[in-house]
Amino acid sequence: MGTHKTSARLKKEGTEKKMGNKVQNKQVVNPPPSGRELDKVKVANEIRARLQNFVKHSQYSFNPDVSVVETIIKGLTIRMIRTGYAYCPCRVVTGNIEKDAKIICPCIYHEEEIRIHGICHCGLFVGKDYTCLLST
Repeated sequence: MGTHKTSARLKKEGTEKKMGNKVQNKQVVNPPPSGRELDKVKVANEIRARLQNFVKHSQYSFNPDVSVVETIIKGLTIRMIRTGYAYCPCRVVTGNIEKDAKIICPCIYHEEEIRIHGICHCGLFVGKDYTCLLST
């Protein structure tokens, strides 16, 4: 037979090309992150550091559910990149600078929400007496 590739092999190669990946020794190797991806990582790390500093100097803690914390930081990162401000991803940005300043994380609502519910609306911060309802 000739050097024709099977349709399964062609399909696999086409998928890999679309994803931008290279095949080395039958393993898919992801390309290095683009400049935009590096910016996202940098912004996320800056937000994380700022929030860690806030928690360190406040009476609050991060939610013990790390997946919630990471999801909120991802949302804050997206908003920071799009708008220039780390608006709470759980709140609506109105375009009114004075109103929107109230929802820059940590927003002005978190203290009352934690006092009443033990956790803020988005779930990022919790009070001292917060009991996590995660199943173990």
